[in-house]
Amino acid sequence: MDAKYRRLDSGDSELLLRMQREYYLTDSDEWLKWVPPEWGRCLVVNGEVVAGLILYTYRCHYGSDLVSMVGVGGVGAAPQHRRKGYVRRLLVEALREMRGQEVATSTLYPFSYQFYRKFGWELGRLKVHYEFKPSLLGQLSRVPGEARPMGPESHDPFDAVYRRWCLEHNGLAVRDAASWARKLGERPGQVKRRYVWYSPDSQDPRGYVIFRVEEGKEEWQRHLAVQELVALDTQAYLGLLRLLGLHESQFETVRWTAPVEDPLLCYVAEPRQVEAELWPHFMIRLVHLPKALASRSVPEGMRGVLVIECHDEVLPENQGPWEVELGPDGVGVRPSSRPADISADIGVLSQVYVGFLTPVQACRLGGMRGEPAALEVLGRWWGPRPPALEEYF
Repeated sequence: MDAKYRRLDSGDSELLLRMQREYYLTDSDEWLKWVPPEWGRCLVVNGEVVAGLILYTYRCHYGSDLVSMVGVGGVGAAPQHRRKGYVRRLLVEALREMRGQEVATSTLYPFSYQFYRKFGWELGRLKVHYEFKPSLLGQLSRVPGEARPMGPESHDPFDAVYRRWCLEHNGLAVRDAASWARKLGERPGQVKRRYVWYSPDSQDPRGYVIFRVEEGKEEWQRHLAVQELVALDTQAYLGLLRLLGLHESQFETVRWTAPVEDPLLCYVAEPRQVEAELWPHFMIRLVHLPKALASRSVPEGMRGVLVIECHDEVLPENQGPWEVELGPDGVGVRPSSRPADISADIGVLSQVYVGFLTPVQACRLGGMRGEPAALEVLGRWWGPRPPALEEYF
């Protein structure tokens, strides 16, 4: 195969748009407002572009640590070039590029989980999709505090809440002003509302909700679609839920895809009247394993040495073994000739890294092996925070 992997340049805007229109049968170019063509990659065979994708660069919170991540989106090939191995070649080359740049992790939203597992990505999070009548929240009592409406330009209070929320999770992306403009802004024809919750004894914001209006199948039928709801304490959570319930005269239902650990069913009047469906969410992959290991800080007072090896067919440079020294100065990672304390497939190790599985759960599922003492050290090091990511690409 005479194939060449190349990065698009600043003059390739029309090429990027043409690829996405052809791969996804869409004529929308709204996303081009914030995706420069330099983020695009393509595979060229005999002078013809046959497949392409887009790489989105992020830094993600793992508690107080920041870990590099590249999101992979817009993956596709023209219909006449499918099932020829072009997308596989494109993905492998993209992973090699990322590893060469010492990117720690990669995330994507798959069309097929089975397909991307071949390249080392694994399921990283579950969410639950709720649909319910707003009146089910009608029994919630008023709580001290207030929800203040905000405009799309008022991102500071949202960011203040979001930054604190990030400390409790693994994987949430750092947001700058441009990120917030996209999150809070409205597309043409879209109606969106934004509220920040303030507690009565503080001017610090404690939560927020962003929702949009979705038109129903019948005339005058509308749905309240929650885009993001974040609360730092129970009072803020209940206050925001009650706010949704107060829209019962305007909306047929509330639609909300929430974190799987969300406690909504503990607060609605009749939990059986809530339609709840479990949805698999993003996939994650460790790309540069030594960099990923070195990016995680060590809990205070923790000391130890682990030897970790992983099975990675696509990026065999990751396999190790790697000696990982945990100490007061951070994490040291170096090649080792010692027998491994922990061994795992790259996908399963990625799931443990992001907090989707504990080391013990990974062992029970058969994707990780290790002595109990080593698993305990790994679990304590990476901590119990749940995975999360609210950026889409």
